Amino acid sequence: MKAWVVPTFLLCTCCACSLHSSKSSSESEAPPEKPVEMRAGNTNEWDATARMIAGLDGPRTASLTPEQRAEWIQHARATDAEWKRLKVRYLNKIDHWASENLKDAALDGTAFYPFGGPDAGTVLAVYPNAREYVMIGLEPAGKLPETQDGYTPEYWAGVRQSLRSAVALGFFKTEEMADDFSGEGVGGITPVLLLYIARSGFKVEDVQEVHVSPDGVIAAAPDTPPVNHEIRGVAIFFSDSSGRQQKLTYLALNLADTLKKRPTAMQLLQGLGRVKTLLKSASYLMHKPYFSAIRNVILTQSDVVVEDDSGIPYRFFHENDWDIQLFGSYAKPIPLFKDWQQDDLAEAFSAYSVPPLEFGFGYRYQPNTSNLLIARHK
Repeated sequence: MKAWVVPTFLLCTCCACSLHSSKSSSESEAPPEKPVEMRAGNTNEWDATARMIAGLDGPRTASLTPEQRAEWIQHARATDAEWKRLKVRYLNKIDHWASENLKDAALDGTAFYPFGGPDAGTVLAVYPNAREYVMIGLEPAGKLPETQDGYTPEYWAGVRQSLRSAVALGFFKTEEMADDFSGEGVGGITPVLLLYIARSGFKVEDVQEVHVSPDGVIAAAPDTPPVNHEIRGVAIFFSDSSGRQQKLTYLALNLADTLKKRPTAMQLLQGLGRVKTLLKSASYLMHKPYFSAIRNVILTQSDVVVEDDSGIPYRFFHENDWDIQLFGSYAKPIPLFKDWQQDDLAEAFSAYSVPPLEFGFGYRYQPNTSNLLIARHK
C-alpha cells in the first residue's frame, strides 16, 4: 500500500512525511505497538488541505489552470451554501440543545459514535469538548489525492454528492454511502471528515492512516497491504482557537456479533474505557439479537448515552442503573423499520411531561417529530 503523504501541491517545503510508520504488526516477535500520536511538522499543510476540501481556502499553488481554479470556486460556493443550510436547519440547534442538557457530559473524555458513518458534525455538536472521538462505520477511510490533478470536477462533485442526504435529512443513508465512498467515488470518508472538522472552526494539525494492532491498540498503519480482517481507518488531530488539541479516529468495522470471534475487535472496544456514546439513525440494529456484543459494550462502558429510538431499545436501560431523560415525541418507526415499535417507550413518553424537540433528529427529520433520550449511568 502506498504511504499517505501531504498532497505535494500544498507543500511549502520538501518535508512531506508518511502518514504511518514502517513498523509491521505481522512480525510475531515485534514489540507492542504504541498508540498513535500527533507528529510535528505538517500542521499548516494538513490544515490547508482540509480547508481546500471544505471550500474555505483555495489550493496554494500557482500551477492551477484557469479551468481548475474555476472548478474549485464552483465547489466552494456550493459547499458554502450547503453548509449554511446544514448549520441553520440542524447543527446549530443540536449545539444549543446539548449546551442546555449535556453540560455534565461535555468536558474531556472519549465520545463514541458507532454506526455513525462520516457524520462527524453531529458528534462534534453533541459532545463539543471531548478530548477524543472514536467513530465506527462500514465504509473505508480511503486516501486523499496526492497531486492537484486528482482533484477533478468529478472529485469535487463526489464530495458534495456524499453530503446530499446529510444536508437534506440530517443523516447519511446506508445505501448511498456504499456508492459514494467506494473506489469509484471519493474513495473513502476522509474528505468528508476533514470538511466537517474544518467547517466547524477547527484547525487540522495531522492526518494519519491507522490500524488496530493484534492487542487492540489503535496505532500507525504499516506500509503493507491490509491483511485479512485487519481493522483500518484514519486519525485526525485538530485544535480549537485556544490551541486545545482533540483527536477523531474513524475505523471501518462491522459491529455485528461476529465481533465475538475477533479478539482484536473486542479488545479495541473494551480498551476505549469509559465513554460518552451517541447513537443516531442506527437502523435499529441493536434491537436485533445478533448485535448484542456492541450493545453490551455500550451499556457496560458508557457514562452517558444520547440516542434516538433507533439505538438501544428502551427496555435495556434498567431504572436501577440509569437515569433517563426524554425529549420530543415518540411515534412508530418509519415504514422501512416498522417492525421495531417500542410500546414501553411510547408509554414512557405518554406518562411524563416531556420537553419538546424543535429540530429533527434521525429518521424523523422534520422539526417536532423526532425523539431523543439521554441515559446517565448511576
